[in-house]
Amino acid sequence: SGEGGAGKPGTRAVYGGHSHVGTMIYNGDNWPAIYRDHLFTHNLHGHQLNHQHMVRTGSGYETFHAGYDLLYSPAEDYIPVDLQTGPDGAVYVIDWTDTQHCHNPDDEKWDRSNGRIYRISWTETYKPVKVDLGKVSDVELVELLGSTNGWKARTALRLLIDPTLDMSIQAFGELENVPLQPFAHPIAQLRSAAAIQVFNSDNTRYLDPRAPLLTAEVRAWTIQLGTEEPGKPLISKATLLKLATDDPSPVVRLALASAMPALPVDWAFDIGSALAMHGEDKDDRFLPKMIWFGLARVIEQDWARGLALAEKTPMPSLADSIRWYAGKSAEGREALVKTLKTTRDLQMLAFSLKDEAAVKMPAAWPQVQSDLSDKADASDAVREVSALFGDKAVLAETRSLLADTSKAMPQRKAAFDLLKRTGDVESTPVFVKLLDEPAFSSAVIPLLSRSKDPGIATGLMMRFEALSPTDRSAALGVLTSRAELAKPLLEAVKAGSFDKKHLSSLQIRQMRNLNHADINTLLDATWGKVNESSAAAKASIAKLKKAYESAPLWAFNAKSGEQTFQQLCAVCHSMGGVGGKLGPDLAGSWRNGLDYFLENIIDPNAVVGDNFQLHVLTKKDGSVVSGIIEQETDTAITARTVTESVVIAKTDLKDRQKTPVSLMPPGLLEALPERKAIELLKYLLSRR
Repeated sequence: SGEGGAGKPGTRAVYGGHSHVGTMIYNGDNWPAIYRDHLFTHNLHGHQLNHQHMVRTGSGYETFHAGYDLLYSPAEDYIPVDLQTGPDGAVYVIDWTDTQHCHNPDDEKWDRSNGRIYRISWTETYKPVKVDLGKVSDVELVELLGSTNGWKARTALRLLIDPTLDMSIQAFGELENVPLQPFAHPIAQLRSAAAIQVFNSDNTRYLDPRAPLLTAEVRAWTIQLGTEEPGKPLISKATLLKLATDDPSPVVRLALASAMPALPVDWAFDIGSALAMHGEDKDDRFLPKMIWFGLARVIEQDWARGLALAEKTPMPSLADSIRWYAGKSAEGREALVKTLKTTRDLQMLAFSLKDEAAVKMPAAWPQVQSDLSDKADASDAVREVSALFGDKAVLAETRSLLADTSKAMPQRKAAFDLLKRTGDVESTPVFVKLLDEPAFSSAVIPLLSRSKDPGIATGLMMRFEALSPTDRSAALGVLTSRAELAKPLLEAVKAGSFDKKHLSSLQIRQMRNLNHADINTLLDATWGKVNESSAAAKASIAKLKKAYESAPLWAFNAKSGEQTFQQLCAVCHSMGGVGGKLGPDLAGSWRNGLDYFLENIIDPNAVVGDNFQLHVLTKKDGSVVSGIIEQETDTAITARTVTESVVIAKTDLKDRQKTPVSLMPPGLLEALPERKAIELLKYLLSRR
């Protein structure tokens, strides 16, 4: 919040961006008190030290620009990366010292010869002294836990918890009493609680919210220390449950929620249920989410109890999370459907089904459907959920609505979207008629791959020349998706009625993956055998690199390269937020240099990230979908092809294979004239 960093004197301006490196809470005894307990972090590109004030907000903090800025460097090569408080209370800063700030993969470009360390102190005459806390007594170490010098206090704690230390009875007694002493600093209380925990001493005395000397932070820290080992809490369930029910502090409730994943299942359910009843936390930045994270692992063991909690909790986001999660599994849906009462409940169920396919209708749904259909605000949600459950009557009604050109366009588009989600095969005849409706043609083309009718191929080829580049790509995806459509396409290519120039190696590979004898014969006759050579790829890389580096780049137009990018690359890659998502986002990739682009474009199969490897999904109806896996659930796989995301029910899947190749076809640059290739590279390498 606030400005977020230092600005020019007398203004609210901020230097540089917001790349923050290194963080320090100042707790030394050298700087003035105005800086104590404040947050400091380096603004990398701003060449400055940000000074922030933290304000407790609910269970967390909000940070504001505090003013009183103390460091800004006009030197371009000042690149600070860390800062710490030293034993003398001064602050020590590590300076990278380089004109390059980040994102250069060439190790040889970095200057490794002149890093610096700065010491920032307040009093010029301040004289550091040698400190060896290993020589002081254990009683003195306990006293140092409350030191205003954070380094001394932390070092004292480290020495006190050393397992080789033979602590005296006097020191241990004083250590146990620190949290209970009047005027004890909260930080000293926290450190003593940490030390006591190491000795397995009973520290539950520090959990009483009625004790006037114990802060919420001490209680929260004690909870954290007592629940660190999964399945072996050192604090009783009764104590934790009482705190979850009665403690007035959101800080303590956050500690309890954070502990839930490490607690036994029955404990977590009870404690989470108690935390969920604090309506004062419903808008807290963290608590509803943290309570949900703790409940998620246990709630599926008792859906009835979990959904009952969703009914009672005053936290809407928690209730939504429970219902959404219930809708993700068959058992959860059976329980959820019985509890549906409002339109919002229905909408959460529909949302949970967004990435599912071929979902079995819960036994209670017909009755719920009947009960809710009369509610005017629920009718759309009822129809949507019914269709997703495969209700034949609702699907037929939806197809009729889509086909009726007299209906309002928003209604027809809603019907289209629903039929698209359900994967309804009987919708294909209606979809074919939509090819000639501009409002639907682009969206309907990818859905035609559901049909085995060779007439689909004929219709698409007849309209091909009139299609936009994007729609052409989608049409080719359909035509190469199954043998029944690919065969008419290849026969048309062989006969000369469809130009083979429209087909790339991507589509050729797609048809090879059909493993159909007639298709392979036609491919061999039309394209011949193709063998990729790594040596050939390396030669192409070297040739184009030489051409680019020797070219007078001022004579090549990056704007023309951008046009080539839009035609050739934007289907899969985005640049500046515009483009496809099938491949990596290329924003900022110019920093990677020429070799990066040459190697990845000419030889894309050399190194393929796991999330971009090509998956071949063969359906039981014989169709094949080639793409990358976006998401996988218990019932469905979502695959991203060049043109769309396709949800495939696992019950419809015959075979799946992950190939060690990229979806990106090799040889794209070699297919371009040299000038266009250089202009494309100039565009890709230009700073944006």
